[in-house]
Amino acid sequence: MTVLDQETVKWYSADAPPDDETTVLVYVPGADEPVWLAYYDDGTWLDVSGFELVKQPTAWAPMPAGAVCAEAPVWP
Repeated sequence: MTVLDQETVKWYSADAPPDDETTVLVYVPGADEPVWLAYYDDGTWLDVSGFELVKQPTAWAPMPAGAVCAEAPVWP
């Protein structure tokens, strides 16, 4: 396996949520998928489809920047 890039994920308490409508990673302990994409809007946590989260996250992290590749992929 080739490592393309590496980032550090910094988690923040959900008690201090991100700016409204900013997509972030959330951590929801006990959920089937404990790390998921979501956003905060006017006091409510929503998944990226716009549905209110059933269980509340305990932490959130900014979205990672993504991999930096030496060459752009060639798409068919």
